[in-house]
Amino acid sequence: MKKYLIPFLFANALFMVDLFAQEVTPSTELVKIKIKTSKTLGLYEFTRGLTGTYPTSQTLMESFQKSRYANKEAGSVLEKLRAVKFDYRYQITEQVKLRNNHRSVEDRLVMAAANSKDLQQFKTKTVGILPNQDHRVLFSTLTYFEPIYDSIIWKPSQSYLRKNLKDLKQRATQLNIEEYFEQALNFYHAEWDRTIPFEIVVSPIPSKRGHAMATPKGNILSMLFIEGMDVDTQLSIAFHELSHILFENQPLDFQRELEHGFLELKSPYKIHAYQLVDEALATAVGNGWFYKMIFGKIDPEDWYSSPYINQQAKSIFPLVEKYIENGKPIDILFVDKYVEQYGDNFPNSHLKVDNILANTEILCAEAYCSQDMIASVFFEKLKFLRSFNTLSPLNSKDKQKELTQSVNTQLVLIKEIGQLELLVSILPWLKEIEKPVTDKFILTHLNDNGVMQIVILMENKSDLGPAVTALRDREILSKDTGLIQYFE
Repeated sequence: MKKYLIPFLFANALFMVDLFAQEVTPSTELVKIKIKTSKTLGLYEFTRGLTGTYPTSQTLMESFQKSRYANKEAGSVLEKLRAVKFDYRYQITEQVKLRNNHRSVEDRLVMAAANSKDLQQFKTKTVGILPNQDHRVLFSTLTYFEPIYDSIIWKPSQSYLRKNLKDLKQRATQLNIEEYFEQALNFYHAEWDRTIPFEIVVSPIPSKRGHAMATPKGNILSMLFIEGMDVDTQLSIAFHELSHILFENQPLDFQRELEHGFLELKSPYKIHAYQLVDEALATAVGNGWFYKMIFGKIDPEDWYSSPYINQQAKSIFPLVEKYIENGKPIDILFVDKYVEQYGDNFPNSHLKVDNILANTEILCAEAYCSQDMIASVFFEKLKFLRSFNTLSPLNSKDKQKELTQSVNTQLVLIKEIGQLELLVSILPWLKEIEKPVTDKFILTHLNDNGVMQIVILMENKSDLGPAVTALRDREILSKDTGLIQYFE
């Protein structure tokens, strides 16, 4: 594989030198990292998590499910919230097409909750973010669940929450975590307004074991921790998530050149390697380099639940460590070695269903494009789901173009065989197949860029589950155009 990479490096060296070769001079003013708690954010994430449409800690959810409050009345309240649409998004820039430069209503809500002293202030700050009717449903639900959250989560956790906050702040100061963060900022070649601090907002899970959770939104890192989790481990997790924020805040010119560096490679693995780069880098930096800095050794356990991310992060860790210790930002040579390592780690991974469906762009009729419905199926059926996005309507030329420009797996959901005609202009390989006689089928095709294209005919929305199961059970797809039948 390397023989394909060397010519590219020389051919593009002059073109890319201005952005990749420059050293980033660290500022003398460090970015501040604040650690605090927010009952309002904890309540919001707890309540949204109970709908089953918001990613959160399963251990936290079990605290409610095992309580006396898990009754028909609560279920009815949650059902109304479940019907509210939260998946509004907007794009920051179109200049870097294949990066996730979207922001969402969910981001705004989390950030507002983290900086609200109570529900009333949260409500006032978020007027206009959602339609008024949905806004009322959200806050009536939060009001209903506030005493429940107080009873089973917040009040029982106060003793160890206060101690944990104190210990986290002391340990972060002792470690000079802001100086480590400066080194990571330099490695990512990221930019940030140094007058705006990063805020780590911790919320408790009243259990000594189970599933913790951390999610970055803007300058907020929401962190759910279990009782007894040591502070160094918490800080390592936090550093992982802060690394995602740095990746998101790379300058647009640098993002373009980084993307170009991946996509111009000849490797059949370049696309899947690129899809993984944000998570693999954050894991190598947070769970690898920073962990080693604070524990004095490399973590011998798995660093990430996905075997793809875990293995890739561990494989590139020596390279990441070398770059950080030498004060060197990511460059084209780093991209070359990263993709080469991915190919060595995961031969034929571009044909394996668990990897193919991990990042998916979905085009469908509006009635079939509910993100909550698709999320429910994907989270149930796929072990290593990383991201998906929905586009509609099916016959929109703009949405069809957006689909085919994506490096994610391109999935189209149709409800009748005649709709294949709408897709021929964007999926010309459909001209070469005989129309399937079955009412439920899956068509697969690997395009020239190494992106898998999939068309699923669904008579009803309920057919999505059996179709995804049929794909999952196939395990590996052919490089050639193929037909898969599925049944309920």
